This record gives sequence, structure tokens and C-alpha cells, in this order.
Amino acid sequence: MIRVMIVDDEPYIRQGLKILLNWEQLGFTVCAEAASGKEALELLLKHEIDLVITDIRMPNMSGLELIECIREYKLPEDTLPEAASPAYTSLNAASPGSLSQDQGLGEKRSQEEKFKKINFIILSGYSDFEYAKKAIKYQVVDYVLKPVQKEELIRVLESYKEKYFRRVADKKKLEVSDRIVFDRHLSYLLAGNYYQDSLSYVKGRLAASEKVRYISIEIDMTQEKFLALTQEERMDVRSRVYDRASTFLGDCSYHTYMEANPAEAVYRIGFVYVKQLAEAAGLGERDYIQKLYGWLSESLPYSILLYIGQMVEDISQISESCKTAAIARTFQMFSGSKNIAYYDEIDNRPDVSHTPVDKELMDELLQAIEEHETDTINQKIDKVYQQLKELAAAPDMIRINLNYLLFNLISLAKDADPDFDQKDIYKMISRGIYEQMVV
Repeated sequence: MIRVMIVDDEPYIRQGLKILLNWEQLGFTVCAEAASGKEALELLLKHEIDLVITDIRMPNMSGLELIECIREYKLPEDTLPEAASPAYTSLNAASPGSLSQDQGLGEKRSQEEKFKKINFIILSGYSDFEYAKKAIKYQVVDYVLKPVQKEELIRVLESYKEKYFRRVADKKKLEVSDRIVFDRHLSYLLAGNYYQDSLSYVKGRLAASEKVRYISIEIDMTQEKFLALTQEERMDVRSRVYDRASTFLGDCSYHTYMEANPAEAVYRIGFVYVKQLAEAAGLGERDYIQKLYGWLSESLPYSILLYIGQMVEDISQISESCKTAAIARTFQMFSGSKNIAYYDEIDNRPDVSHTPVDKELMDELLQAIEEHETDTINQKIDKVYQQLKELAAAPDMIRINLNYLLFNLISLAKDADPDFDQKDIYKMISRGIYEQMVV
């Protein structure tokens, strides 16, 4: 529905316009009304409105003055919220996990963007025609002469609706295109293999890029009712989780990530957590993540699992956090049932802050193992071996890389065989016995 506000100082005209048409049948909803430009401006600060139908001549603030304020973003002091100095607080309802509404100049810019989307239809008598012509420079959609005729108003509204949905479709195409580009750049960062333009592109679309954790959000694959679904149904569930997480974030939805390799992680999405998200919500980190978990879980009949990677200082280091989220997943598989697993809570956890062996090569080896491609496995092992040989003087680095490989192999074994006995391996890992493999 296209959201409409009617602005006129005459109550009978406002009421008459509301009952003149079947607004919902035409695809519109009248969600607000005002008796002056000033009152309308106050409501526009609080609500999302697509179209304003306004009279020109009104006391306190005319229709033209209202349009000028919106188009040139000249807000009278007494219309700003109390917390507004020098920048005000947006009064739009926040999404559960979005940034708080007290974000200074950033919110001011957001409000300006909201105002740019508002369109106007003006009501004018013949004596106001000169005023109506002045409104052209403010990109008024159309004008309707008083007394308002039903057929004329319908014509104007239908014309606007056609342009509105064309604009929405164009905007959606741009957003989808931008999102595809963003996800590609983020995938480079997650792989630890990126150029400066990828880093800049990602930073430009996140709410913040410091104090970052990668969170892997997954469907619990041990549930019989989920396993009974078709591949298409499972993918639909994954999309619902993604949409739910995006809704949780509101304007910060770029912090969700649909993993680009469905063959490797069909039912997994990523969440780029930054400390500022929790701070803006007035929550501690764990409370914020618990709130995210509750938000995702309440809408699905399937259990959700969250694997929390270690915190890194900057988004440029997110590949380290992503790797540790994978390790948290592996440990959770054989260390007990826990729906939210933190890498930070693993005893004797491996250090993955440095992995000199090419991570992409390691992942290609793991994929070849998963797909039973013997020739490719042999080729990748030879390449990994050559890189490990170059680290002969740095046994700690060899251990780190073998740890990464080992934990992922355990994960593959668990996926391939639900009855895989991991207890002995877990004991070996916990005692650090696997370090003997580097000798």
C-alpha cells in the first residue's frame, strides 16, 4: 500500500477526501492527516509517508512552505525533537537489532534521505494557480483543482501509482545489483584474499567496521523434521532465516551474508557482528546475540545454531573470525548440545591468527575430499605439502595450519557419518597430542 497523508486546515475537506474514494481498492492507505503545514511536518518526522496531498493556503505554515521545508530540508527549530542539537534523533520505529535512533549526523542524513522519497499532490483553487506554478520547482507530482472531482483525483492517483511502482522496481534492481557486488567483496575478505577496493566497498556499507565477530547461523541438521524436507524446502527455510536476520537489523541489513558456496554450506548464513550494534541497542554483546537468537528462533519450527568466531579489531581481519566460527562448530558437534557456541569458550583452542598456507588452497583440498575427487586431492596435498615445507623452521605455523585442516576434516567426517565416534579425537585435541604430527 502507498501511504498517504492529507493536509488541509478544513476538517470537512479532510474527511470528505477520506470518504470520497475507496483508497485501499486503489492501492493507497490514508495513514495520517494534519490541519497545517507545521503539524504535517511534525508527523512526517515520526512516520513513513510516501505521498502528501496538501492544500496550498493554510495558517501557521502553508502547503508551499511545507514542501519547501521538505525539499530543501529547512526544519523550523520548534519542529525538531528535543534531543536535536546540532543533529536530531530520528523518531522512526527501530528494528530490533538496528542502530539506536540517537546516531547524530548519520541519523540526520538518514532523515534527509527519507524526505527525498516523499512526493506531493497539491490542492488549489483557481485563485491559487500562480502559487501552484511555483510548486513546480519543488517537483510536485500534480495538482488538483477545488472542488475536488472524484474522477480527476483518481486519474492523478493512478498516474502517480504507476510512476511509484516503476521507481520502486528500479530501486529494487539497483539494490539487488549492489547487494550482489557487496557479497562478492565480502567473500574476498572472508577468504583473506582481497584488494583495497573490496575493503573500502564493504566498509562503506556496514554500520561500523571495528570490533568484529563473524557469526555462522545454521539450521540444526540433526532434526528429523528438517531432514525430511526436500532440497527446495530446505533452501526456502534458509532464505527465511536470512530474511528474518535482515529484518532484525533494519537499515543495517548489509551485516547479513548469504554464503556464496551453497555446495559447501547449503543451510548456513553469515552475520557480521560489530560491537556498535550491541552498544547502540543498549545491550552487552552476549545479550545482543541472545536477542538475535530469540528473534530468529521464534518464527521457525526448526532449531537454530549460532557459532561465534573470535573478535577481531577490524573488518579486514574477518577471515580469522570466520575460521574460528568454523572451529566453534566442530567443537560443538562433539562437546555437548549448545545452541550458541563461542570460539572463546573452547579449552586449548587453536590459534588461527596466522595461517601462512594459502587458505583458499586448504579449502579446495577440503572440497575435493568431500567430493571424493582423488586426482584433485593428490594435487592439492602436494601443493599444501610444498607450502608446509617452506615453514620447516616455524613448527608453530605448521601446527596452526594442520589444526585448521584437522578440525575441518572432523566436521566432514561428522557430516558424512552421524555415528562417527569423536570422543577419542576430542580427548587427543584437548590434550594437544595432535601437535606430535608436526614433528
